[in-house]
Amino acid sequence: MDQLYDFQVDQDDAGRRVDSLLADLLPDCSRSFLQKLIEKGAVTVNGAEKKE
Repeated sequence: MDQLYDFQVDQDDAGRRVDSLLADLLPDCSRSFLQKLIEKGAVTVNGAEKKE
């Protein structure tokens, strides 16, 4: 997956786990795959790496 995605979420999703939110937004990607991307620092939230 060498694509760049930019999502804006609304206040209703505040406090939600990033992997869960991404799984809903990217249904073709498994949650475990998304978790690995997060662990590698490939996911940013407000410009900062998300590693948890």
